Amino acid sequence: MASFADTDVPEKVLAEKAISEGLDPLFLRRQSLSEDLRRWAALEARLCLLEQTAARDAGLRGKQALILRTLTLEGGRMSVKSLLARLRLSKQNLHNSLTELVRAGYVRKTGSDCEDRRVRVLVLTERGVSFAEGLLAPRARLLRRAYRAADAVQVEGFRRTLLLLSEEGLS
Repeated sequence: MASFADTDVPEKVLAEKAISEGLDPLFLRRQSLSEDLRRWAALEARLCLLEQTAARDAGLRGKQALILRTLTLEGGRMSVKSLLARLRLSKQNLHNSLTELVRAGYVRKTGSDCEDRRVRVLVLTERGVSFAEGLLAPRARLLRRAYRAADAVQVEGFRRTLLLLSEEGLS
């Protein structure tokens, strides 16, 4: 079974790099990684529960809330094809959720900005923006609180780590 600390780079090399950058290499230990994974899972569970409650209170299902959150994080507009790729839902699943979101006034479908008229773009309505911003508010509050408690170096380190964890940083 693979360990949480398994990596292509030997731990000794990572520790030497950390020390050369003035960091404490203890964060590389398996116990530290396990503790961080537990904290991350607990945080994600708490945030998901808040989002599920908000969705339920608005009469929406989880997938619908996920669609609205994704559209918000992408600037409020996105093609159906891009949304399918991002969420990895079946066409039917996405279509059913979108139909209900359009009917409820959270999203509207528009033509494409490009020459291909077959491309459909989803745009958040004012109601959709309002809901999704409320959905993301606990995450935003958490980040603001953490950023205020940290110094500039810690914030930059965290942001670099987020970038490396994201798809953009790994490609």
